[in-house]
Amino acid sequence: MSAWTVSVLAWTFRARRKRLDAELLAFGGGFRGRLPDEVLDDALEYVDFNEPPLAVEILADQLGEYDVRLTREEWERLPRLHEFWGGDPTSRRVFAALDPTRESSEPPP
Repeated sequence: MSAWTVSVLAWTFRARRKRLDAELLAFGGGFRGRLPDEVLDDALEYVDFNEPPLAVEILADQLGEYDVRLTREEWERLPRLHEFWGGDPTSRRVFAALDPTRESSEPPP
């Protein structure tokens, strides 16, 4: 593989990674007002440390801890984001507790 090809591939990977990081941050930002800002910022900070799967896991934990009611779209997107970033595909059961059809003390968003 030529040096030019390697540099193009590296640039493409970095550009894609940056776009996907931004997508994850935007998704997490959708929970502002539903999670305390400090808690949300702490979870999403892991994206800056190149740990997007951990950011998704912590976000999911905090959503459950604060009994945040997710929309169907949010609930379906969360495990997909986790799997995309290399998270364990069998972890979908972990996200089952966030199913928007479950009973909750909070009204739906």
